[in-house]
Amino acid sequence: MSRLTGLWLGLLAAPAWALPPVSLSVGYSAQVFSARGYDFVAGHDHLQQLRVGAGYALPVWRGFLDLELAFASGSTHQWTHGAIETSFVMRGLEAGASFRLPVRTHFHPYLQVGAGWDWSTLTVGSQARLTQTVSAASGRAMVGAQIPFKLGPSDSKAPFLMFDLGLGYVVRPSAGFDAMAPAQAAVSGEEPIARARTDLGTLPLSGIAYRVGVTFRL
Repeated sequence: MSRLTGLWLGLLAAPAWALPPVSLSVGYSAQVFSARGYDFVAGHDHLQQLRVGAGYALPVWRGFLDLELAFASGSTHQWTHGAIETSFVMRGLEAGASFRLPVRTHFHPYLQVGAGWDWSTLTVGSQARLTQTVSAASGRAMVGAQIPFKLGPSDSKAPFLMFDLGLGYVVRPSAGFDAMAPAQAAVSGEEPIARARTDLGTLPLSGIAYRVGVTFRL
């Protein structure tokens, strides 16, 4: 018998108190930007991101309080006026808390609030030309539902596979790209070249957010 098979059988046979209420999730998240300034970095209004997270569940009242720490990363690419190449990258860490209420066996609606820190990088031309990274705090509120399926007999202690759907809103201060500058220094031995930082204005980063993912929960 392989180690993986032995581990799986051990999970099925373990009592409920022996299994930590932890979860691992991976999925797709996106945010919709309606400000016209976002057209400078993307040809569409959606910033698509890969999202991974880890959580811990606490029983409260008739449901559960799910605590989660997640990381998301995504980027866009655009040719502005057909000649200027721009790219925008956003990465962020978020700590969130959700109240999840098991209404039915395969339907667990939830309400989530969270706070995070995001890093946004704007590049015009290439990294050898103009680029800048700014960071700021963010806040999120979301409603959604998880659809759980037990990976084993209904009366066993087998883990759950949860399909997660959520919709909400993210609040961030506008990113101020007011110090765009070349990322690379001049080649050694050449005469130093005077360089001035370029102000490209601000980019609003608040908007509607949604996500689709899967969660593996013990």
